[in-house]
Amino acid sequence: MLIQDQKLKYYTCDFKEFEIRKEQEDAEYEKMVDTFLLRNKNLNPMSPLIKQQRAYTLWKEARQARKVLLQSKFSFPSPKELPLGPGEATQADISLINVENIRFCYDVSKGLPFIFDNPVSYHIKMGTRVGIMGPNGAGKSTFLKLITGKIFPTEGKITTNDKMTVAYFGQHSTKELNLEDSALDFMCASFPKDPQGVLKAHLERTSVTDSIMHTRMKNLSFSQRSCVIFASSPMSHHTC
Repeated sequence: MLIQDQKLKYYTCDFKEFEIRKEQEDAEYEKMVDTFLLRNKNLNPMSPLIKQQRAYTLWKEARQARKVLLQSKFSFPSPKELPLGPGEATQADISLINVENIRFCYDVSKGLPFIFDNPVSYHIKMGTRVGIMGPNGAGKSTFLKLITGKIFPTEGKITTNDKMTVAYFGQHSTKELNLEDSALDFMCASFPKDPQGVLKAHLERTSVTDSIMHTRMKNLSFSQRSCVIFASSPMSHHTC
């Protein structure tokens, strides 16, 4: 469903198809707008078409702004190919993370319960695409922290491919930020060898504009802080 020009339009398709169809429609609409503006570029201010001219001009400006934005849109770098191991015929077969009979407890000595009732085993390969679902407190975030190395299992073991790195963006990742620093301070401290211009570009691709990136974290919204964390992800050239 799309609301545009004070009209409601329905699309019976998935989002990917919608984007394709919408771009085609916008391209045709832009031709019509260009034709109208060219024919009526010197309208009398009292003309009944002046209101339509202004509306088309605003649409044209918004269209151009979107094109500029898409040219520098946020994206992860394509991962480099990893070397094949024994028994691995394709990139999809490459072992990334192997979880073997893990259990986790935040403090066994205090008698705290284990997060998982039963030991967990799972093998993640390059071709793996998986979602983790469960009720609150089931251990979803704990499991993700375990396989990304942010915490370590109490029992069992996790082995990872030494040729890859892993990115983790969690619900509470923004708590890692120093609220007295600015977004640019955070990026410079995290990636001291990278040019400041490159760091600024990554921030801008996640909507952290020049006016925001120099503001202290404590004055940014939760969403803006999340964008700062997210901007740092492509800088690490992560595999998954």
